[in-house]
Amino acid sequence: MKSLQEQLEEVKKSFKKASDADNIVKTSTSKEFKVCAVCSCKLLAKNHNKHMQKVHPPEKIDKVKAENDRWLYCELCKKNVKYKHFIKHMSKVHGKLLSKDKYKRGSLFGKKSKSPIFNTQATPKKIHKSISLGSRQTLLAKINQGRYDTEIELIRLLHNTNNLGDQDIIKAIQQRLKVISPKIYRKLVGPLILRDPMGSKSCYCAIPKSYQEISNDIINSAVPFASLLCDACWKEDICATWGYFGAYSEGTISLEVWRALCEARGESKFSIF
Repeated sequence: MKSLQEQLEEVKKSFKKASDADNIVKTSTSKEFKVCAVCSCKLLAKNHNKHMQKVHPPEKIDKVKAENDRWLYCELCKKNVKYKHFIKHMSKVHGKLLSKDKYKRGSLFGKKSKSPIFNTQATPKKIHKSISLGSRQTLLAKINQGRYDTEIELIRLLHNTNNLGDQDIIKAIQQRLKVISPKIYRKLVGPLILRDPMGSKSCYCAIPKSYQEISNDIINSAVPFASLLCDACWKEDICATWGYFGAYSEGTISLEVWRALCEARGESKFSIF
């Protein structure tokens, strides 16, 4: 008769053999393979332990896990977000796309970190200055087929093609952007529907511009005099630009610049000479 301890050891060995057999893949050549639980690669059973020690040492796995579990402080919504979710948080919640440079890593939970480095627009990827005819036709076909029908991909393509200067690709991207996201199209490209200029030749009704271009005019004090007199330009273009780029949204246009523009509008339209 075997003792109780010997029987327990036999049961443990049988359980261990059963668990090892789950990860073993047998082939027709009578070779045994194992599947790595970390990277899901298939390798010989005799090389499994060597692979785990060299490629996936416990110290490396613990380091990556600890790095992803760090907390960063978001200064826009005043919340703590995990390191591995921070880029997704900034793009989905705040609509900010982080730059290619690594954002500054914050301290642990409960402590404020330095603000991350981000751009208000999508950061274009590095592309070649010239594009072949075949690649150009393939890219045009994919754009027209709707392969890039997401806001982030279309904005990146738009910035990249602006650097190339290919007007056919730019127009194709703008048309897809107009269908997918009319608000971003109005912000970056121009108005969706052209207005009747009502005889004026220099206001934004006659010379349509995007909100981004109008914000540059406001900052540089280059708003046309006719646009200050035109009620449609003031309501649909200038005030809407303040809503996107004003001091209470993106902060591109300061409050002092906006007050000076309002004073110029009041003096030009309502003053008695």
